[in-house]
Amino acid sequence: MKKLLLASTFFAATLSIQTATAEVSPLVAQGEQIFHQNCATCHGRHGEKKAFGRSAVINTLDEATIIQALKDRKAGLIQGAGNPVKARLNEEQMKAVAAYLQTQR
Repeated sequence: MKKLLLASTFFAATLSIQTATAEVSPLVAQGEQIFHQNCATCHGRHGEKKAFGRSAVINTLDEATIIQALKDRKAGLIQGAGNPVKARLNEEQMKAVAAYLQTQR
């Protein structure tokens, strides 16, 4: 009985990990790649840090707020060290980064 319980627990955990991995949308995957290449150095691997001790902890923000902040930085309305990176992002990439950060809460 103990072996059966252990085996079923292992199977359920494995299935859960596979399901969680399989459910990552292409938008979130794209956002993860963009974030890790361009943003994680200052904002932390999961968006959990204040960049240079001044920004918001971005993994706590909703998608609309993240997208608007990226647009404002791209437009030069907000000045900061990350502006050159943000200036290169198109709207789809901004949405992807915002979608990814929703998974990092």
